[in-house]
Amino acid sequence: MITYLIFLAFTDSIYYTKEGREAVKDCRGWRLEMSARSESVYRKESGRSSLTVFAYLCPRQGEDLEQAWVRQTTTNAISIRPSVPFSGLPLGTHLRRYESAASVSLRVRNGDTFSFVRMDRRGTGPKGNVTWHASDRDGDRIDIEGISRRLIALVEGRWSTDAGEVTFNGVRLTTRRGRGGQQFVDLSRWAQAVGVTVNWNRRLGTASFTYGDRPYVVALGARSIKVGNTWREIGDTIMMRDDEWYVPVRELGGN
Repeated sequence: MITYLIFLAFTDSIYYTKEGREAVKDCRGWRLEMSARSESVYRKESGRSSLTVFAYLCPRQGEDLEQAWVRQTTTNAISIRPSVPFSGLPLGTHLRRYESAASVSLRVRNGDTFSFVRMDRRGTGPKGNVTWHASDRDGDRIDIEGISRRLIALVEGRWSTDAGEVTFNGVRLTTRRGRGGQQFVDLSRWAQAVGVTVNWNRRLGTASFTYGDRPYVVALGARSIKVGNTWREIGDTIMMRDDEWYVPVRELGGN
């Protein structure tokens, strides 16, 4: 299964190797071992684990997106695996997660972007009595999901464009236009302008804050944002540009 996905190649595909490397930065202890056109591989000596990060743009010509996703998620019983991240928060448009004693992974599709992040744990002992070396299973899940979220968000940020300025609390802030057409503002600069304190979970790729007496939850790579008790579809993807997170202007009441 690993070989099938890692070396899956399509003519004219765009591979997001740079975004894959950037997505791992917030996870400590991983050392880049190999970076190729289609994937990056990391090692963590302390946990005796390896990490593979793979993402590409499914080509527009000669490849049906739905069929491509079906092919990736109908082998080896992948189709019956859970379709939500470990946190339960939204991520991309399609997802399959997997975990065993030996490995943990997320396959994510966000429109025409396909990604695969997998951690392989190393074990010792005879078959049937293997001791798997994983120092922190909850931490493994956080790393895998956080990398996947940042990867999808960075891809969207890569394709975003300048979108002028917006005013909050008398402060003019630059914005970007997502591929779905929404106008986004830098979350950090917006929070500073309006005096909001953001609670960051950069490792997982989520943030929360209260604005106008309503709680907000932002999840990188999601196509919705939680306002109050409701997840609102935004018609675009919560994205990153460099190290900055971008949230939709219309959900914050900008003008």
